[in-house]
Amino acid sequence: MTRDQKKSYLNQYSDICQKIADLQLDYEKWETMAESMTQKLSDMPHSSEVSSKIESASIEMVNIQGKINKAMVIKEDIENGIYGIKSHCQKQILEDIYINHMTQKSISQKRDKSVINIYKIHASALDNLEIKK
Repeated sequence: MTRDQKKSYLNQYSDICQKIADLQLDYEKWETMAESMTQKLSDMPHSSEVSSKIESASIEMVNIQGKINKAMVIKEDIENGIYGIKSHCQKQILEDIYINHMTQKSISQKRDKSVINIYKIHASALDNLEIKK
């Protein structure tokens, strides 16, 4: 992977985190609906309409869980790549940029290094980054 490809891959971290959170909310919504339907079903004689809705909710929950699992793999791959870098300084720079969403200028102030130095460390960190995609 080139540096630009690695940057693009790392830049999806915040979107992936948001996607996971959104999917978890959807999952909870469907789970609540299925539990409500299950209660209705137990209170009624036999209702194929309610059974069908429970089945639909269950299928949707399985689909959502699959999407969550796929997103988690990407999220964990990014984290493992960053935390797998041997240089503590490079690891911190990547974490600040891609996980904490800091600018290189703010990182330079936080780390008491020049912006140019942060750019160089970032470039080296990208070179050392291994992504298992």
